[in-house]
Amino acid sequence: MAGFLPELAREAGSAAYADGVSTVDLNRAGIDSLIQLSRASDIATDVHEPLKALLYRRSAGGHGRDELLQRFSSC
Repeated sequence: MAGFLPELAREAGSAAYADGVSTVDLNRAGIDSLIQLSRASDIATDVHEPLKALLYRRSAGGHGRDELLQRFSSC
């Protein structure tokens, strides 16, 4: 994880989010797996559902290859 931080810092500093390391589509797949596992383990998914919806909207809008960090850098 520590080796990943310089790349995140570069992307955030340059606002260059296309073709990022931790893309919307990658995280969309991860959140899907997390929700499936949570449901199978009888764990509530209400915390993760809004993020899933956001990731699906971004992907459907053509931003699946964009860096996830872009969603939070303007906050």
